[in-house]
Amino acid sequence: MTRFIEFNTFKKLDWWFISSQIQENRHKIDELQKTSDRIKTLKKQRDDILKLLDGKKRKLDDLKGRLREIESELNSQRQTLRELVSTIENYSGHEVAEKLIHFESSFVSSGEIILRNIAEIQRRITKKINDQIEESKEELRSLSSAAETLMRSFTNPTKAISEKFEDWNADTHRLRENVEFIDEYIALLERIEKQELAEYKKQFKKYLNEEMITKMSDFQTWLERQEEDIEENVETLNGSLEKINFKNNPSTFIKLIAEKDYAPKVKEFKIRLNDWKPNLVEFERTKDETILEVSFNKIKSLLDNLTADENTRKEVLDVRNWLKFKAVELHREDPSKVFRMYTGTAKLSGGEGSQLTYTILGSAIAYQFGIHSEGLNTNSFRFICVDEAFSKQDDEKARFLMELCKQLHLQLMVVSPAKAEEVAIVEPYIARVHFVQRKDNRNSVVFDMPIKQLQEHRQKYLEAVG
Repeated sequence: MTRFIEFNTFKKLDWWFISSQIQENRHKIDELQKTSDRIKTLKKQRDDILKLLDGKKRKLDDLKGRLREIESELNSQRQTLRELVSTIENYSGHEVAEKLIHFESSFVSSGEIILRNIAEIQRRITKKINDQIEESKEELRSLSSAAETLMRSFTNPTKAISEKFEDWNADTHRLRENVEFIDEYIALLERIEKQELAEYKKQFKKYLNEEMITKMSDFQTWLERQEEDIEENVETLNGSLEKINFKNNPSTFIKLIAEKDYAPKVKEFKIRLNDWKPNLVEFERTKDETILEVSFNKIKSLLDNLTADENTRKEVLDVRNWLKFKAVELHREDPSKVFRMYTGTAKLSGGEGSQLTYTILGSAIAYQFGIHSEGLNTNSFRFICVDEAFSKQDDEKARFLMELCKQLHLQLMVVSPAKAEEVAIVEPYIARVHFVQRKDNRNSVVFDMPIKQLQEHRQKYLEAVG
C-alpha cells in the first residue's frame, strides 16, 4: 500500500490504456509502411544516418580514448622530464661532462636516446650495471679469499723466514687474518716502506758506497795486480834465464812466455768481476735505487757462487790459472830463432824434464829470495837441498845442475849415497862433506870435514861405509 502513495495521478497506474495506444500506433505505422514508399525511403535514410552516427560515435570514442592515452603518456613523459631535470640539477656545479661521455660510450648506442625510450634504455643499463656489480662482487670474494690466504702466510711465515728473521712475530702476532682488517696490514706496510725501509735503504746505500764498492774494487784490483805481478815476474825471471846456458852445443837459453788463455770458468768469473759496478753517474742523475739494487744482487750472486763451490773458488781465485805458460828455448847467437818449445815435461825424457825444471825453478828461487848476482852477501838466505839428485841423471845433466846452482849463487846441499861416480860429480862444487856412517844398523855417526879431507882419506871412508 505504501507504494501507491508514490503515484499522484491515476494515469500513471493505468498501463492498460497506454498499452492499447501503443498497439494502435503500431498498427497505424504498419499500415503506413505498407501504403507509402516514401516512408521506406525515409526509414532507410534514417537507418543510414543512425549507422553513420553510430560509426562517428565509435570513432569519437576511440579518439577520446586515444586522447586520454596521449594525455596520460604526456603526463608520464612530463613527470620523467621533471625527474631528469631534477637529477641533472643535482649535479650542477660538478665536472661530469667527461664522465657522461664515458658513460654514454660504455652503455648507450649512438643516436638511440629519445624521451620515449629512456625507460627501456634505463632498464637495459640498470641490468648491465647490476651484472657488472655481481661480477665485481664475485671478483671481490675471490680477491678477499686470496688476500686472507696471503695474510695467513704473512702472520705464519715459513721456517726459513722465521729462522732468518727471529723477531718476525713481534710485528705480526696481533694481526687478524680477516679481510676486514686488511687496513692493519696496509698500515704495517706503510710503516715499513716509509720509515723502516727508508732507513734500511739509507744504510744499504751507505754500506754499498762506502763498504762493498770499495772492497770489491780493492778485491778486483788485488787480483788484477797479481796477474800483472806474475807477468812482471816472468819478465824478471827471463832476465835471469837469459844468463844461463841451457845447452852448450848449440848455445841456447830458456825464455818463459805467459799468455792470457782463460778457461771457461775463469772467463765467466772475469766477466762478472767487471760487470758488477753500478753506474753511479746515472744514479746521481735519476736517483733510481734499482741501479744500486742490481749491483748489489750481482755482487751477492758472485760471492754466493764462490762460497758454494770450493773447487770453482780455488780455480778462479788462483791468478796463475788466468795465464798459460810455456818455455821457449832460443839460440843465443840469434834469439829470434826458436830451437825448441816446451809446454810441459810429459814428452821429455827424465833428464831433459829435470833439466828444464831445475832451470826454471832455480831461477825462480833466486828471484824469490832476492839473490844478487854477486851472491856473496852472507846475510842472504839462498839454501836448497837436493835429495838423490843424480839417481836418474846422466853426468851431463848432473853437471848442468851444479853449474846452474853455482851461476845462481845458491847455497846447496846434495844428499847422495857414497857412490864414487856421484861423489866425483859434486866434488868440484862443494866445500864441506857431512859423511854419515851407520853402525850395526842402529846407530849413525856423522863426520863433518872439508872436501880436501875427504879427498885425502877417500879410500878409508869408502871402505868404512862398505
